[in-house]
Amino acid sequence: MLREEIKYYVAISLIPGIGCMLAKRLIAYCGSAEAVLREKKSALQKIPGIGTMLAQEIAQQQLLQQAEEECRFLEKNNFQALCYTDSAYPQRLVQCEDGPIVLFVKGAIDFNQSKFLSIVGTRHATPYGLEWCENTFIEPWTYSFNACLRLLAMRLISPPSHSFSNASSSA
Repeated sequence: MLREEIKYYVAISLIPGIGCMLAKRLIAYCGSAEAVLREKKSALQKIPGIGTMLAQEIAQQQLLQQAEEECRFLEKNNFQALCYTDSAYPQRLVQCEDGPIVLFVKGAIDFNQSKFLSIVGTRHATPYGLEWCENTFIEPWTYSFNACLRLLAMRLISPPSHSFSNASSSA
């Protein structure tokens, strides 16, 4: 998708009070992300879920400026923005009505392969969320890494006299 098109999806994602489902509804009603931001307030107010306040938020011209800044940041830092209409967007998320309208990705990732691990971040993590991440990811990986180092060190100091396959077949 072209940067110019992405800018409109990013702008919609920046609108306070508009989540993924409402953003998709707006795009469906208006025909495109660009059309949402070009639509008149009076027409936006008629869309289910959009009232006077949200229509006013959408009509702000500052959104496009903010989105342009975001796009420059993405480009400068080698991030890619995948919109939910892109073919590279994860097919599993296409099936979720509340899937994000834009995913920010760094690196070459095929989201449609059968197995992968993903980590989703937040700007404002709760103490519970931080603790959960530490217990789920950091401690096990630290333990596994330390266990591998100890095993390697033991093998270097006193190499085994037999292989694991010999030990298991003689038992």
